[in-house]
Amino acid sequence: MNENINLLLASLGGKQNIVQTAHCLTRLRIALQDPKQVDMAMIKRLTEVKACLLQGNECQIVLGMQVEQWFCQLNRQLNAAPSEAPHSPHHSAATANTRCWAGGRNQCAALNTLVARALVPLFGFLFFSSLCLGLQQAWLLWGEGVLLPVSLARVCQSLPYLVPIALCAAAANVTGGNFALALLLGVACVCYAHPQVLPFTAGEPTALAAGLILSSLLVGGVFGFIESRCRQRTALHWGNVAAPGLAFICSYALVIVLLPVVNAGAQVVNQALLGVWQSAYGALVGALFAGGYALLARRGQHHWLTLLDLQLFIVHGFVLLWPLIVLSNLAQAGAALGCSWFWPARARQTARAAVKDALWGLTEPVMYSINLTYRYPFYCALFGSALAGLLASYFSLTAFNIGSGGWLAIVSLPARVWPTFFAIALLAFGAPWLGCVLYSSPLLNNRVSNAS
Repeated sequence: MNENINLLLASLGGKQNIVQTAHCLTRLRIALQDPKQVDMAMIKRLTEVKACLLQGNECQIVLGMQVEQWFCQLNRQLNAAPSEAPHSPHHSAATANTRCWAGGRNQCAALNTLVARALVPLFGFLFFSSLCLGLQQAWLLWGEGVLLPVSLARVCQSLPYLVPIALCAAAANVTGGNFALALLLGVACVCYAHPQVLPFTAGEPTALAAGLILSSLLVGGVFGFIESRCRQRTALHWGNVAAPGLAFICSYALVIVLLPVVNAGAQVVNQALLGVWQSAYGALVGALFAGGYALLARRGQHHWLTLLDLQLFIVHGFVLLWPLIVLSNLAQAGAALGCSWFWPARARQTARAAVKDALWGLTEPVMYSINLTYRYPFYCALFGSALAGLLASYFSLTAFNIGSGGWLAIVSLPARVWPTFFAIALLAFGAPWLGCVLYSSPLLNNRVSNAS
């Protein structure tokens, strides 16, 4: 790993050429001082690199699910002084993992990275929760009077309270906090917002429920930041005792101040989102969102949409944006498959492996190795996802919770809309595929060249 990191640093022009680092689910994003110093051929030769793209002053490298390890190792190297070894006592693993190389730039990308790193470990839990809710709904629909298992009912009732707890712990873990104590802090946040719900098994959402998602994320991040900095600046025996306690007290005080403020803004956002979706222009807004989602993903700002959906989930019990995001992912997969339809056999086989990943929800390899490289597949995918988003919003498709980002997302939707969603998903995949096949067809290209 260290050898690959050194090769990556050299191919990026060295430490002095790197302004800022960030990452998403599978993609490393690096802002550069001088993009002309980047050796793209050397980056592509690294075995773990699935795709890379240089746009403006930013290099985006698709690494798959091991991107977190690369990010941490790269930041260890960047944060180490020239005379220090990467694993010296002054640069512990916890410190290196929590610091994002910013180089004097604004901290927007660092905040995006915090959100991404906090959400990535939660996707498995969120998929499990959507599966439980879907199973509960199917049981009630087809169970013919059979009683719902008590354990499944208990899990489904507790999910709106478990999500902010998990988010708080994940954010604290990213910034170097104690995971167990962060879980306790998350429980304290939920108890403050839901004082009537102990244990988390029943009860309606209270007036403070809408602000729990963003508040839990921020409070968990602050808790980890305070604890890690206190540990660094105190003696070891005092730091292990005082740092977690001080961080917990300060963070809980922040909950009391922050939650009502964040909740007021969250309620406005929820009402606006629901109002637009239920209006006469809801289908058009859905088309614009689904068509523009890939543009947000390019900038690494799409994780904030997950927070919006989670905010809707814990208050209203459903999500609006996730089905549209899934349709956008399927459109990217269809466009990449159509673009590579007439490629040589070996290149086509590599492209189709990336398409399979996209059908499971990992679209970054096809976006950066195919669609954005050739451009026209990306535009076809935007059109296909916009068309599918128009229909999905017209039929008011919603999901129980955030689930799979690919075809398996159908289990996150109510069973009564499965046929509708399946038909729209086929359109989202098929329209870009057909457009790219026609555009790249050798027969069509020969006719155009002969006519000219």
